[in-house]
Order: sequence, then C-alpha cells, then structure tokens
Amino acid sequence: MKDEDLKVVILHNIITPYKTILFNCLDEYIKNLIIIYIGETEHNRDWIINLEELKHNYEIIFKGCIENNGTAKQILETLKMLCKHDPQVLIIAGISYPAFIVGLFWAKMKRRKTILWSASTEYDRDRNWYKESIKKIIIRQFDAANVYGTKARDYLVKLGMANEKIKIIGNVTDNDYFYAVSRISETEKQRIKKEIGLNKKVMLYVGRFSYEKNLKLLIDSFVESQRQHNNDWCLWMVGNGPLKIELKKYINKRNADNIIKMTEFIQYKSIPKVYAVSDVLILPSVSEPWGLVVNEAMACGLPILVSKQCGCYPDLIREGLNGYSFDAFDKNDVKDKINKILNKPEEILRAMGEESRRIISNYTPGNAAKVVVKTIKEL
Repeated sequence: MKDEDLKVVILHNIITPYKTILFNCLDEYIKNLIIIYIGETEHNRDWIINLEELKHNYEIIFKGCIENNGTAKQILETLKMLCKHDPQVLIIAGISYPAFIVGLFWAKMKRRKTILWSASTEYDRDRNWYKESIKKIIIRQFDAANVYGTKARDYLVKLGMANEKIKIIGNVTDNDYFYAVSRISETEKQRIKKEIGLNKKVMLYVGRFSYEKNLKLLIDSFVESQRQHNNDWCLWMVGNGPLKIELKKYINKRNADNIIKMTEFIQYKSIPKVYAVSDVLILPSVSEPWGLVVNEAMACGLPILVSKQCGCYPDLIREGLNGYSFDAFDKNDVKDKINKILNKPEEILRAMGEESRRIISNYTPGNAAKVVVKTIKEL
C-alpha cells in the first residue's frame, strides 16, 4: 500500500546490490520516492552494476566512479539535483561526503525534514576529539535517524542525538534468495569443492583482503588450531584487495597451502553457492560498521564466528546458540572460539545454522522499509 504523497529523496553515494533490494522495497511503500546516487561505484568496489535491477525511481549524478569527480563538482551537482526534485523529506546516507553535509544544510535552509542513515559505530575507526566535536554539531541538525543496529544507535546517542529520535532498521539482504540459491545437491557441492581444492570441512571468510579485516591473525589462529588439534577443516578465503599477494606469500610462509585456499571475489548472484559448500563463516575484522556477509551466511544456514569489533555482533549473535564472538585483538580468544566451532559434531553445527536462519528471518528488506516509513510518518 502506497504511503502519503510526501516527496521523499534518499541521497546516496553509490549503487550497491544490498541497498538496491531495500530501495526497491521502499518504492512499494512511498509513492513519490527518488534515489539520488552521486556516482555509480567506487574504485575499491568490484560489483557489477546492473541498472535493470533498479526497480525504483532514481537519478545518477556522475557515471562511473564517484572519486573521478572533485568535491566542488559533487557539491554543485548535488545542490542542482536537490533543487530540481525539492523533496519534503530528505534522507541522507551518512555524513562522510561533503555533498551529504551540503545536502543537510540545503534542507535546513528550505525547512525540509531530514533523516540520517548511519552505520558508524564508536570503535569502527580511530576517533579524535575535534572531528567528533564537529560531528556532534552536524548530527544535532537531523530530525531523526535510522541505524543498522545497537552499536550504531549507541554511538549516535553519545554524539548527542536523543534516543527516541533513533530507530534501528537493521542491515538487510535478500534472505529468501540466498537460501534458495544455496540449496544445491550434494553432487554439486562436491564438484565445487573439488574445483577449488576443498577436501575437508570449510571455514569461510568472504570480504576484502585489507588491513582492517585482520586476516594475518586469522591465518595464524587457524593454522595453530589445526596443528594443535588436527581437525579435518580448511580455511577458504574469498575476495580481492590490496593485501592479496602479501597474504598468499604469508600462507606459503606458514606452510599452510594445504589447509588454506584463496580465490577471487565472487559476484552477488553467485555467492550463495559459496556459502552452500561451507560449514561456518568467520569475520575477524578490527573495524567493521556491520558485516553484511554475516546476514548472507545466516540466511544460508551457517553458524557464525564474528569479532566484537563488528557492528552486527550484539544483534545477530546468540553466544553458543548460532555462533560465538571474540576480541579481534586477542589471538588466544580467536583461537578459543575457532576451537569451539571446529570441535563440534556436525549435528550441532546444523542446529546452530538453523538458529542463524531463525534469527536472520527478522532482518528483511520489508521490515526495514516499514521502519523507514514509520520514521517518516513520525517527523
């Protein structure tokens, strides 16, 4: 059912597969909705952009990578686009781009209502007092906020936004799609595992090969666990990034090529099959606003190991029921939680995976869209 005839604009940086799902769903609830993308993508993103999947109204200010256009140009063109559409409600997906800040002050001058979408948590990066002071001033200009989870909400409260102005929408993906595509035959599973060289049970990492992902500590912890307990497991690392070559050399240095496999980034449409042949997901990041791969893996029925530095952990992990959390800076804690999972019998892992599916069933684009609509109505 269409919402009231308010004109709503969402100002977003780039096109992403998971936000596309949410925007398509929001379009069913909000009659006059348009998404303004500043750019199509970023230099560090490997997604293939398919505009046919965008079922919502949208405009793209700059084709290609957002970084190819200077700050002044981004600000000017964003202002032109806002004046063109002149929304009554402006939703801004963060404050990390100068064009977002200018969009906020455009709305204030025009006396338009504003909603901040925020994923940041207090500890997802180093903070300094003067930037935090500026951020506090900016945050207080918004009329309301939607955040991914508990840690993001707590950070906004610390920055000075009233708790009653904040609603948690969760970070979401298409759970039904991930579950359906991951239901492949045992023959297909064995074919994929043979192709990759996975002849054991699989602990999976999916993400960028970059410093904040804490992958050397993961490699060390996994190797030491395997050599201590001689479990029938391997670690599969899927992705791309600046540390790719360095990590391959590090695995070789640890004489771990037989138990650790690295493969290239896999597109959104094919990634469910990666989860299908895996037995548990691990995300060891020292900095992670949320960790959407956790949603994806849970939708496919996997137990989860995730660092407490990831924004999703207090919302998605039930300790001992669907997985475990650990301190990403404490290798002994990481090893302990890896051992807990790797020593569990298959029937317990399956039960933990089912609990993952039950928990993530509440995190859907439809539920998130309803929270956004409710936030708009209460402005």
